[in-house]
Formats: sequence, C-alpha cells, structure tokens
Amino acid sequence: MNQLLSLFLQNWMKPLLIDQEINEITKKVTRSELIALIMLKQRGEATMSQLASDMGLQKSTLTNIRQRLTKRGLIHHYRDANDQRIIWIKLTTDGEELADRVLDTMKRVLQKIKDALTSEELEQLIVLLLKVAKVVQTTEQQQKEEHTTFKRIKIEDE
Repeated sequence: MNQLLSLFLQNWMKPLLIDQEINEITKKVTRSELIALIMLKQRGEATMSQLASDMGLQKSTLTNIRQRLTKRGLIHHYRDANDQRIIWIKLTTDGEELADRVLDTMKRVLQKIKDALTSEELEQLIVLLLKVAKVVQTTEQQQKEEHTTFKRIKIEDE
C-alpha cells in the first residue's frame, strides 16, 4: 500500500480529484505545491537540494514553489548555520494541517480502492501501476534528452 501511495504522490494525484476535499484544496495550491508539502511532512524538514531531488525538479523551479508556499504561510525557510549556501525548508503549523488533511484524504481514497479489490487484484494493480510509471518516466526522460541540444564551437589553434 505504501508503494501505491508513493506512486500517487509522484505521478498521479489527478485521479484523487474525484474526492471533493482534494478538489477544493487544489483550487488553493497547485499539484506541485501539494507534493512538496506532503514530502516535507514525511521528511520533517529538507534542504532545497533534497526536496528538488525528491520531486524530480530543478532547484530554480522549486525556488518558485518555495516562494509561493512561504507567501501563503505554509512553509518557512532558513539558512544553514554552518553553510549559508544551504537553505532548509520546514512546514509551518498551517502547512502541517494542510498536509495532514491531504494525506488523510489520499489514504481514504486508497482504502476504498483496497476494499474494492481482492488481495491478488491489488497486487496486480500495484505491479501494473509501477510498470506504467516506469514507462511514463522513461518517456519523459527521452523527451528531455531529445530537447537537449549542444552547439559545437570550432576552436582553432593559432
């Protein structure tokens, strides 16, 4: 079941929009912001680099998310005492409450799925979802590689 929860966190929170509470929450924060909040809830606190890596984002993209969540009072950030280049992020009380609300709703939806399936069907579903996630991730990586272009510069010795 933890694998299924991780899969939803990383790839497919959209199916959870069937739940009215999640639908209302996503009107206030984006999918990426929700994922950041949930990952921070699970970690306790994280550096920008750790969270960017967990989410599969560049740090510049996460900086925008951090700024929006800070403005909404859902997280706060501070510089590391030993290395001022490192920025730590932590949930505020409001951020904790929102993350808890989302996780509770997700668990409720996942429980409905679990209750509707036999243990064999649930195992098959998890295997198939992981297979689909792998294909989606591979496709996304291939697209990124296709869009990466390098310009060759000829250097002549004098």
